[in-house]
Amino acid sequence: MSLPYKYFAFISYSRKDSRVAAWLQRRLEWFRFPVKLVAVERRPPHERYVRPIYRDKTNLEVTDEHYWMNIRRALEESRYLVVLCSPHAAGSEPVNMEVAHFLESHGGDASLLVPVIVSGNVMSADADAALCPALRALGGTLTDRNLPTMVSDATTEEQGAWEDGFVSLIAYLLRLERGAVGDHIQRETKRQAAVLRRWLVAVGVLALAAIGAGVVAWLKQQEAVRQKIMAQESEARALHNLGLAHTMRDRSQELNLFFIGDLRTKLRALGRLDLLEEATRRVVEYHEQIPPELAHEPGMLRARAMAMDYSGQIAHNQGDAALAVQRLEASHAAWSQMIAANAGDVESVEGFAINCRMLGEALQSAGKLQEALKQYEQGCEALEGLHAKNEAGEAQLNRLQSTLRVVQGKARFRLGDHAAALRDLDAAADLARKATEARPKDRANWEKVVEAFDELALHYLRIDDHPAALKQAKAAVEAAEVLIKLDIENANGWYIAAGSYGSLLMAQAAAKDWPAAVEAAETQLMWRKRYFQRDTLNPAAEVLLARAHDDLGFALTYTREGERAVEEFSEAVKILAGLIQRHPSRNDWRRDLGLVFKRRADLFYEAEGWELALRDYDNSLRMCRLLAKAAPEDVDAHTRLANTLTAKGETQSKMGDLDGAQQTYEEGLGALKEMPQDHPEVAARLKGLKAAMAALNAARSTAPAPVTPKTGMPTGR
Repeated sequence: MSLPYKYFAFISYSRKDSRVAAWLQRRLEWFRFPVKLVAVERRPPHERYVRPIYRDKTNLEVTDEHYWMNIRRALEESRYLVVLCSPHAAGSEPVNMEVAHFLESHGGDASLLVPVIVSGNVMSADADAALCPALRALGGTLTDRNLPTMVSDATTEEQGAWEDGFVSLIAYLLRLERGAVGDHIQRETKRQAAVLRRWLVAVGVLALAAIGAGVVAWLKQQEAVRQKIMAQESEARALHNLGLAHTMRDRSQELNLFFIGDLRTKLRALGRLDLLEEATRRVVEYHEQIPPELAHEPGMLRARAMAMDYSGQIAHNQGDAALAVQRLEASHAAWSQMIAANAGDVESVEGFAINCRMLGEALQSAGKLQEALKQYEQGCEALEGLHAKNEAGEAQLNRLQSTLRVVQGKARFRLGDHAAALRDLDAAADLARKATEARPKDRANWEKVVEAFDELALHYLRIDDHPAALKQAKAAVEAAEVLIKLDIENANGWYIAAGSYGSLLMAQAAAKDWPAAVEAAETQLMWRKRYFQRDTLNPAAEVLLARAHDDLGFALTYTREGERAVEEFSEAVKILAGLIQRHPSRNDWRRDLGLVFKRRADLFYEAEGWELALRDYDNSLRMCRLLAKAAPEDVDAHTRLANTLTAKGETQSKMGDLDGAQQTYEEGLGALKEMPQDHPEVAARLKGLKAAMAALNAARSTAPAPVTPKTGMPTGR
């Protein structure tokens, strides 16, 4: 075969993986590769983009020749073969034939084969196998590679998992370091963001109402997609023929991918995911216009469920818990309908379980903990049913179940059921360990291990079992180090490593090993800064950075470095206040800000800076009262309020305001009145309030003179 090749790569896939294949082709062909970094002999035929890419649905020519003859020719004219690997592909005879012919026509050079894992087990030859026989026959030649993976789970969004696999694929095809590809994507995203910002200025803010037409017009290739969508909306109203259902389903999936996939990636780079709400509204409206006779077709029903999941998740991220619950309940009904029709359909059951987790979290944000718990239990039961039937890959099911058990355990604890919470978290850790044993090189499995150990550490801290907390936190850090070694340039690994060091910091603080706690806090801050620098326009990365500054300030409080601690707290306050100003609906960030104010106030109190302490306690209480009112069942919100009221009352007492202290303590008792009295945190707060009131009564009998307020900066504890 003569060079150059007609196609840079051929995508081989099962029809059941058509959605990811379509996304990957579009992502590859519109990726501007870093020309100066790529050796001439490694460059694609196109001078700027990774194209052309062959996929049968877009490139197969209409000729008199047999279908297979066209495919054979395209394989021979392709430089690389990208195989989307899943149990569907492993059992597909066409995929196996394509791999075999490609190897035959390329001199058996396996380095030109690039398996991309979509689902399944790479090492298995059973029902959950990801590799077809022709790939398995290559043995360690393939399986010893760090293969690109596009596997999503209950906490990693599908789009994020696909993008992560895409970066690894590009790095292999162009022979670049993965970090260099990631850096290039960041530069390209910022460049495109600058173009979009200029466009937004030109058309004005009011034009954002037409985001479906305006932002889509931002990139040339997306204009064609918009035209298809516009034509399709008109066509949908006239459809009465069930034979057209498959065509409409494919277009529906394309619509989901574009609006809530590609568009989300661009708007995230601007830190303007709020603008995505208009796009998701258009997707939802599109599905509502589908004729009733087509709406219950399985593929269409799945597309609708995914669209509503996406839109519900976006509403939740924007702080609108009520809208999130409404949309996620709609998708929950669709998923339920699918598994009722076919309880053994793995993808439907997994989609249902993921929806249960998202709906549960939205219900928690709405203060409905009991309803949230029911959702988590439904998700776990559905996955256990698949386990019993052995109808899916065990590692993936264990990973999904682990995630659900974690959120279920957290909800049980907040409802005061400590024993059940511990059982859930122990089960989560066990499931995650089993997943890593089955697939030790799968990063997603190690992420679940870290998450489970982290939550166990925090749980033991809440019940004052400090040795157990330290043990679990160290296990989380060890697992995070394994995760980092699997891919040092993966930003999600930095995020998870930072969280594990945060848990270790709290466990070491509980053990009063303050030098070690400061070291853990500094390591956490290092990873958080690295994560934020990779995506400086991402509000989620920014809030994590604020929390790391807060944690370091907390640890420094106990090492006689008061001024440095105040600096860290103040940096956290500045970041969080700015975020809340830009995103006023985010109550979780208000909780964080309330905690930082409380910690800084505690530091001022210890330094006898009463006025400064009282000011920050009042700032903290504004946040605590709002959160407790929004979630009347939330034990954590009410115990935080009571704890801060206790601290404020003690400050008022120190300043001689005994009547004010009395009122403050009474408010604290009222905050705990409806909470379960046997809950460890509630009992601890009640004990603290009663002791403070006893001290206040003793102070009244001696009637001390008011203390002159001090406002100086602290130098230590």
